[in-house]
Amino acid sequence: MKNRVTTQDHLEAIFVGHNKLAVTHAKTYADCQKAIVHAMGGVIRSRKKLFYRRGNRAFCWSYETKVGQELRWCMKYDIREIERHFPKHRFHPLYVLYKRYFARFYGWVGWPDSETVEELNKAVDKVRAWARSKGFKRRLDNMRRTERANWSQVRKLLRDHRSAKSKSLSIRLDVGYVSTHTDGSFHALDVTYAEAVGHRAQLLSFLRYGPFKKVLTGYVWKMEYGLEKGFHIHIAVLMDGQKVCKDITIAAAIGEHWKKVITAGRGGYFSCNQKKEAYERCGLGNLARDDDEKWLYLEESLRYLTKEDLFIRMKAPPKARTFGVGGVY
Repeated sequence: MKNRVTTQDHLEAIFVGHNKLAVTHAKTYADCQKAIVHAMGGVIRSRKKLFYRRGNRAFCWSYETKVGQELRWCMKYDIREIERHFPKHRFHPLYVLYKRYFARFYGWVGWPDSETVEELNKAVDKVRAWARSKGFKRRLDNMRRTERANWSQVRKLLRDHRSAKSKSLSIRLDVGYVSTHTDGSFHALDVTYAEAVGHRAQLLSFLRYGPFKKVLTGYVWKMEYGLEKGFHIHIAVLMDGQKVCKDITIAAAIGEHWKKVITAGRGGYFSCNQKKEAYERCGLGNLARDDDEKWLYLEESLRYLTKEDLFIRMKAPPKARTFGVGGVY
């Protein structure tokens, strides 16, 4: 039986060689941060107390609502490790609120006593008050506006491409730098932000003006950073399927150019197309205009790239770009 995966399963893995990945703790801590955001969303939507203490002098017990249970589960997550793995990032406002009011309960196990129940409910009240403030709502709106704008660009590219071409070719690549492994840990290559941006520009130039310029019809890219992975770029490429069909070969050619020419051997890449038979919902390779299912799967994978910014976003210098969409018809 095939090992089924989704297109997001490899996003936090690091490069250890040609088309080879190694899974580190980064994905675990990214998931912890998402769980905190989801739990905090439940907190601000709720109205009643989340934690209770009942009984008499002879016997007392504590209990919690479902939302309280989700929040308490998050108290097992180590905030210091989450932020250590994402040192160049801007976190979700709800995560920031959690850190302010609930991080001090980290490591708490068992049922709370009367004093702790009171402290927890007071913290919940303060979080709800902050969530109603204009400043907090403005921060959420700004974050969501950016995500919606990025997704709107992607949807327009897909819609325009699909209407213009009866056959399309979709390619998904992750490119970055090969990490080292010493003292039992992975370490990102020492590459500056300026260097990474320069390499990204060379990659896009290769797509637009290199050997595939006559068949290229669009691309989407997103730049990210991880403690063990360093700078890396997720990129989706669309080509005219009436003129080309060898997606695995083309993906490898782009990856090899990144690895050998642009980064002078310091780079690594992962071709999703080479492993596309393993994906449960695959929108890679050849896409006919009327293949609604494959176009839906391609949409899902690209939507994931934009939605990640709702949880955690790489900090960049003013006016610098970490996301882009290009179309060449």
